[in-house]
Amino acid sequence: MCFENVNFSYGDSNKDILHNINFSIGKNNKRIALVGKNGSGKSTIIKLLLGFYEGYSGNIYVNDSELRDLSKKDYRNRLSILYQDFRLFSMTVNQNVSMEYENEEEQVEDLLKTVNVYEKIKNLPLKTQTVLSKEFDKAGIYLSGGEQQKIGLARTLYRNSRFSNFR
Repeated sequence: MCFENVNFSYGDSNKDILHNINFSIGKNNKRIALVGKNGSGKSTIIKLLLGFYEGYSGNIYVNDSELRDLSKKDYRNRLSILYQDFRLFSMTVNQNVSMEYENEEEQVEDLLKTVNVYEKIKNLPLKTQTVLSKEFDKAGIYLSGGEQQKIGLARTLYRNSRFSNFR
């Protein structure tokens, strides 16, 4: 992906939030960090990249295609986003990861291993069939904040997207 001379301002404001932003991320980059002070435009860059904002000048390329030329529906189906304030649902571990009632349990278990929460889950009486809440199931459990984040990360990875964004 690549930003070339990208400028962006909100609404009718004449003040650019982003001014002449240029960077590229190659296919070999496994991880990148977008670092800056509060209000420096990090979230705006991510939202532009996700196609949430239009009206920018310059070019944003994804796999050599200008973002404006891509079908938003198809493009967004290739993305996974984990917001810092995401929520788990009163469903099983398996369903919280896959967001489906029928899924590949082996894939879910592999992802739980990847995010380092499998040991906790495999020691539960119902393993991945354990409900993550006592709201509807008295046998359900509550996870720590860090464990919840790991389930959320596994959910993001489950989609096998080409681009994952953790905010």
